[in-house]
Amino acid sequence: MSVVLINSLGRALSPSPLLAYRNMIRVYRSLVQTPISPKLRRFLYNDAASFFSLSLEERQQRRHDFDSFDFAASEIKDALLRLFHGKCAYCETSLEPIDAHIHRHRPPVDTITEQRDYLPDHYWWLAYHWSNLYLACSACVRAKGSHFPIDGVRSPLNGKAIDLREELPQLLDPCADQPEKHLIFDSDGLIYARTWRGKQTIERLDLNREKLVYARREGLQKRPPDQISDPGYFKLERWRRTEAHQIEFIGYIKGAHDLLRSTQLQAELKRIKEGGLDYNEDQRSLTCLPTEHGLPYVKAIHVQNVGPIDNLSINLSDDRSSKAPWLALIGENNVGKSTILKSIALALAHQKTRSHLRVKPRSISDSETGEIDVERVSDPVASLRWTRPQKFVPRTPARSTLILAYGSTRLTADRGLIRTPIVKWERIGNLFNPYTALNRPERWLLSVEKAQFEYAARTLKTLLNLSPDASFKRSIEAQTVELRSYGRAIRITKLSDGLQSVLALGCDIMASSFELWGAPEIAEGIVLLDEIENHLHPKWKMKIVSALRRAFPRMQFIITTHDPLCLKGMEDGEVVVLRRNIHGIVRAVENLPPISRMRIDQILTSEHFGLSSTLDPHIEELYERYYALLRDMPESVERNEEISKVTRELDQNRLLGNTRRERLMLEAIDRYLSSAPEVQFDAERLSNQLKEKLSVILRSGEQASTRDRT
Repeated sequence: MSVVLINSLGRALSPSPLLAYRNMIRVYRSLVQTPISPKLRRFLYNDAASFFSLSLEERQQRRHDFDSFDFAASEIKDALLRLFHGKCAYCETSLEPIDAHIHRHRPPVDTITEQRDYLPDHYWWLAYHWSNLYLACSACVRAKGSHFPIDGVRSPLNGKAIDLREELPQLLDPCADQPEKHLIFDSDGLIYARTWRGKQTIERLDLNREKLVYARREGLQKRPPDQISDPGYFKLERWRRTEAHQIEFIGYIKGAHDLLRSTQLQAELKRIKEGGLDYNEDQRSLTCLPTEHGLPYVKAIHVQNVGPIDNLSINLSDDRSSKAPWLALIGENNVGKSTILKSIALALAHQKTRSHLRVKPRSISDSETGEIDVERVSDPVASLRWTRPQKFVPRTPARSTLILAYGSTRLTADRGLIRTPIVKWERIGNLFNPYTALNRPERWLLSVEKAQFEYAARTLKTLLNLSPDASFKRSIEAQTVELRSYGRAIRITKLSDGLQSVLALGCDIMASSFELWGAPEIAEGIVLLDEIENHLHPKWKMKIVSALRRAFPRMQFIITTHDPLCLKGMEDGEVVVLRRNIHGIVRAVENLPPISRMRIDQILTSEHFGLSSTLDPHIEELYERYYALLRDMPESVERNEEISKVTRELDQNRLLGNTRRERLMLEAIDRYLSSAPEVQFDAERLSNQLKEKLSVILRSGEQASTRDRT
């Protein structure tokens, strides 16, 4: 963790040789000046201040966009890259500029407290303050979110430096604290906490995530111990003359070597590993309620003997995005997409929830034995086993995690039966029983408290992509909720069926999220959604993923779909295709091509949906017959005649190339695909092998042309 000695107003303290020696890495913020001019900063501050000075009623259904103006973002990133030497301020991972994020240490809005309370207006006044801007990687931004727990007294709005000091933040500040006082760096790549603040920081930032631990261990092995162990290596006067500060994980590396040289640190680490260290030496921390740390997101799934699946593993671990991760499962019918959603829900849910729903192993499996393992980011693997069709055997304790699950049929309360979940934040019944109804939007919006109604209305505006001037108004006397937009008011029960289905889903998610979280924007949990496209117009299908991501930015969605329109808004690496191989075994297609820049027709004819053509079902049948003839039938006159007949019909539709070059390539591709069906489960390998084969064909063609000319 890089360290900068700085006061709460962002002014760097005078360098001290003693302090420079005691800190692991010396980076002074004063060495890099803020690229935000005073004039621009005043303009941006005044713009934010004008919004937050409005009455609560005027702005409750609106949000201020801190990045709507060009506030020198590229210049700020360049300055932060120089300041933090191209590394994440929290975990020291080296970053390419495109992967680096401008992160505000104190969140400008939607602050989550140590007791998981919601502070919608903290800390807007620090949004453009140079001292509050840091360089961070996607994984740290995702893990930290807008959490800012403290042990002291929360600063009032527009608080001054003395108010910020009185907060006593629980998370270590990369630009103020001395990490070696709070952390011990073990040589195996792990970081251990010496203090309460160290423990909170490790857990909240997920500093012991698997990839990071491995990278630190690799980095330590590359640095010569005799070089790092030089006591003068980190002195300020020498530090400025070396490039050591640019080394990835240099703070960890120095700490690991300090551990090797110190018997006192080794003894302390031994006590920590044995659980003999009391982290609550700061008495202020004893007043805090216990909180859940770390993200609840699923990062890997393994199922055995579930539905049509014998054995399947899906890895979701991708920390390239700072957003909450999503996963879309696609594939033909009867490959187990819905069953995987049910498996995740059952593994994560409390035993009381499974008993309340009366779900048995036989409802998801025809086998007498099976297992479900769901690996989470910050928790032990959630495991279910069964050795008979009547009883699940859980192997991990339940955690208070928001889990919501919806089947392909999502009826509202007026057309279905509402069943109150036994655990309020585990609403998974609709996935197993289509008659388990969702909350009726109008009825639910009338039932919540005023503050919750305003937060819900703000989220629904985001979900429906409404203008900032639109608003939801409710009348308790008349028992109605209206949407007011473009000078018109319409009762939400009169909206189109498509919009009402989106409203119903959004309100049902919020109904449970309010049980654990103060507002939808900060709610962290998991939503399982089968056939997301149901009841939606094509225009809405293309919007739905992006709309849900904006409305619930901290929620992980795992969805299934048969519609390529619903893949718009998915990031690269967030789509998994399930497909049967020639033996009927369900497998996941690996290394799919990037989806974010594909057109809809390209998605349909890519490995994601695997159509040979989007023209006509008859063309698809011709291609299937063509591949079968190339693959399965031995060489014969009859076979060749039938191939000629099929190719003539395909040729009439301009599907086998116009030029000799195109024909040669397409014929080679078709023969390769027909002869290597198993390769389709690794799209990247398929692409590379095809490129090699085509290169050989083209080279041989060029040589033949040269011989003909000579």
